[in-house]
Amino acid sequence: MPTKIKAAVLREVNKPLVIEELLLDDPRPDEVLIKVHAAGLCHSDLNSMEGKFPSKLPSVVGHEAAGVVIAVGDRVRTIAVGDHVIPLFSPECRECANCISGKTNVCLQFDPMGDHETRVTTLTGEPVHRSTLGATATHALMPEIAVVKVRDDAPLNRIFYCGCGVTTGVGAAIWTAGVERDTTVIVFGVGGIGLNAIQGAKLAGARLI
Repeated sequence: MPTKIKAAVLREVNKPLVIEELLLDDPRPDEVLIKVHAAGLCHSDLNSMEGKFPSKLPSVVGHEAAGVVIAVGDRVRTIAVGDHVIPLFSPECRECANCISGKTNVCLQFDPMGDHETRVTTLTGEPVHRSTLGATATHALMPEIAVVKVRDDAPLNRIFYCGCGVTTGVGAAIWTAGVERDTTVIVFGVGGIGLNAIQGAKLAGARLI
């Protein structure tokens, strides 16, 4: 039976999000149902809201979140009910050609910006789409490969940012810029991404940031 949820819905470009009651499908065999405890709005969501990223409307935005698993499909093996998890904007199946070759950021099994099948409706049956992961809601459906388990004592209202902002900033320093030990690094702009680029440079061993 579908789960009744509340979600932030984008109905019109350049208009405020609307909080609505919706119905969310049950998880399929390879999916998990998450009760979302914290979620954030990323600049990617803002791009959708401003029409810079094409999105089918109406849609539930959001991909930075943290929560607790409340149901799993019968083929799910790595995640269990009660696990604390973070959804992944760029998951990896660890089986396709790209994942095997190390290009896990372009896994062939999952496209967060792709044309997802609608799994959400209004109470009257109107289809509602998901922009990226549709995580600005009380509940969210994710493929098993699109969530990662975290420690139970990690504060959900802080670690939700690891789903995009932390990984983007840290990854920019370590993987994109290739910061090396004892180098000097300059970061222009220290918002959410910039602060985590500093963190990534520190983790890489930069001498001066």
